[in-house]
Amino acid sequence: MLDFCKYFNIINFMGQNLYADQGYALYRILKGLERERQAISKGKGPVEQSSHSLSTRQKLALSRVKLLTTDHPEGIGLKALAQSVQMAVSAASIMVDLMVQKGLLRRLPDPKDRRAVRITLTPQGEQTFLLCHEQFLSHLSLIAQRFSPEEQLVLSRIAEKIDPSS
Repeated sequence: MLDFCKYFNIINFMGQNLYADQGYALYRILKGLERERQAISKGKGPVEQSSHSLSTRQKLALSRVKLLTTDHPEGIGLKALAQSVQMAVSAASIMVDLMVQKGLLRRLPDPKDRRAVRITLTPQGEQTFLLCHEQFLSHLSLIAQRFSPEEQLVLSRIAEKIDPSS
């Protein structure tokens, strides 16, 4: 599955530097995917917004905490989260505070460093992540229905060339 935030940087770069027919076609595809991502994050279309009214960054933070704590069940550091969502540590700290207040994240003391904290999902955060992920997949399925099986295969091959690790 495409990481839309990762490809948003490509979109911005490509929009400034690619104007050949093939490059521009790829730019238009990625820009369209970004518009769809924004529609999902704003709760537009057939997919309802989560009950927590999370910002795009907060939804991204939920998914990053979920992903990164798979390998680190004790939690992740604030700096790692900030880097993962491409935010300054101070801004990420404020975002985490808001998400802690909403009951989605938990700050735990780091046993190795008294000044640091570890961030994990709460059970409510886990449920919200699953809901957001389900909504995302539902919306993505609706997008995929616009394409024939042959077109879906071509898109899959393009995605593989852009990101062979996926």
